[in-house]
Amino acid sequence: MATVLDELRADPEAFLRHYAVAIAGRAPDLTQLQEKRAKFQLRTEGRAAFRGFQTGIAGLRSKQKDRPSIQFAQLPANSNAALGPDVAEVWYVPMAEDTTRMANRHTLLSGTEGPDIAFTSQLSGCTFSIGTASQGGGLIVSHIRPPQGRQPDAADYQAMRDAGSLGPMAHFFDRESRPGQTSYGEPGNLATIIGVRRGGTWRFYAQIYNLVDRRLYKVERLNA
Repeated sequence: MATVLDELRADPEAFLRHYAVAIAGRAPDLTQLQEKRAKFQLRTEGRAAFRGFQTGIAGLRSKQKDRPSIQFAQLPANSNAALGPDVAEVWYVPMAEDTTRMANRHTLLSGTEGPDIAFTSQLSGCTFSIGTASQGGGLIVSHIRPPQGRQPDAADYQAMRDAGSLGPMAHFFDRESRPGQTSYGEPGNLATIIGVRRGGTWRFYAQIYNLVDRRLYKVERLNA
């Protein structure tokens, strides 16, 4: 198990190519802009594999292989589970409505302090916003869901981007910006987004997949 978290920290893009990753978060009490931290436990039991891509020559030949499915499940706020090979403290970016008050809608990630991993729950039509890094490496991120949980239209996309914005923004990840049958723009496809801080810099990656077909399609790096 130690190698799973080690790989996540060392090479997030390779990690998301090697595993189908699910994030099971809750966040009922994570209401402060700078205090959205939680413990997550790694779970692997009884999870069916996904059919996924390969890299290198095998990938160019469209060959695929089974990829193990893993889950990071949020532990209760009062959990006394010790950090270790299967438990990590992370910044958790809770899903919010576009009408949610600002402090609940945004998460401020430190460039120097606290956890070096950031999770958010599964995206199924939501918009993920990434701000421009400050001089100290910190940045603002947001996860905004569509109105009433429906697939968004053009006006909804703009409303979600507006809600996710706070100062200069570096990137928006949403269905409108990712067209294609094997991309997030396909309504049947979902996304897992993970951020990792290395050397004071946060980088975010998205894994695109389909639960019905149990297929992994791609991994995208979202910000520079």
